[in-house]
Amino acid sequence: MKKTLVFAIFALLLVLPVSTAGTVSTAETYCAGADLIQPVDMWVVGDGCHWSNQFNDTETVNIPGTATYTVTGVVHRGNPGQCQTHEVFTTTINGQTGPVVQDDADPCAETTTEEYLGTFNLVAGDTVVYMDTAAKCPPDTQANSVDLSQLCFYEDGNKEVPEFGVIGALVAVAGVAGFAVFRRKY
Repeated sequence: MKKTLVFAIFALLLVLPVSTAGTVSTAETYCAGADLIQPVDMWVVGDGCHWSNQFNDTETVNIPGTATYTVTGVVHRGNPGQCQTHEVFTTTINGQTGPVVQDDADPCAETTTEEYLGTFNLVAGDTVVYMDTAAKCPPDTQANSVDLSQLCFYEDGNKEVPEFGVIGALVAVAGVAGFAVFRRKY
């Protein structure tokens, strides 16, 4: 009975996303403290890697005030039964391009994380956000698909902005899967 209880607790810990802040990480924790949260439907695949040729995408966002914003995005990678490497992209806003958003370490992982997209000087009003793939086939040989579902704008770029990076993207033990999300600052 003691072994069963220990195994049950261990299995439960594997399926609960846990943050180092000591709270359970859920969809509601993405964009915590953001001045503007914009739902988007953006996705790209590697240039020349997939029949769709969806290597860039755009969305228009209404910026509430002229300021410097740190921008993060809720990023989805992976699909059941697929392994893709180099699911990388950049974001460009007002002619300013952020860093290359890096892929998960495990090419077979299915993850949803909040990732740093850059710090941008923005003006009030409608602004076009560009998502561009940073993958190319060849040398890559897989689709390298990656999605953005939310953009999070933190005014002044000086706030402590959370970044959610997946450390152990997907853990499988005896058919029980879970992932651990850890909080970092940039």
